[in-house]
Amino acid sequence: MTLDLTNVKVRLALYHFHNRRHDGEVWLWVRHLGRTFPVEQSACPQGAEIFGELEFKIVDDEIVDTVVPVRQRSALDIEAGRRMAEAHKRYRASLYKAYSIEGRIQDLATVSLVES
Repeated sequence: MTLDLTNVKVRLALYHFHNRRHDGEVWLWVRHLGRTFPVEQSACPQGAEIFGELEFKIVDDEIVDTVVPVRQRSALDIEAGRRMAEAHKRYRASLYKAYSIEGRIQDLATVSLVES
C-alpha cells in the first residue's frame, strides 16, 4: 500500500511516527473512528481496521514509507525487537542528558547570530 503524501494529515501522521518510533518496535497503519494513523502495535485500539505494518527505508536521501502485510514473528524475533527498542530508548535518553536545554538554547542563539 502506498501512502498519499499529498494529504496533510498523512504527512503529519508520518512525522509523528518518525519522531516517536524506536528501533525494534512494530508500528501499524490503522483506521479507527474515521481516522487513519500509525500506532505502535501494543497500543493498537481494539476494533481498529489494520492495513498493515508501517515500514520505511531511505532511498537517495529520501524517506520512503510503505505499508506491508502484518508478519508473524517468533518468540526470538519479538525478544530481539524488545531489546532493540530498549537500547534505542536508552540511547535517546543519553542524548537528552548529554545535551541540556540550556546548551540547546545557547546553540540556537549562536546559530541565529552567525546566520544574521
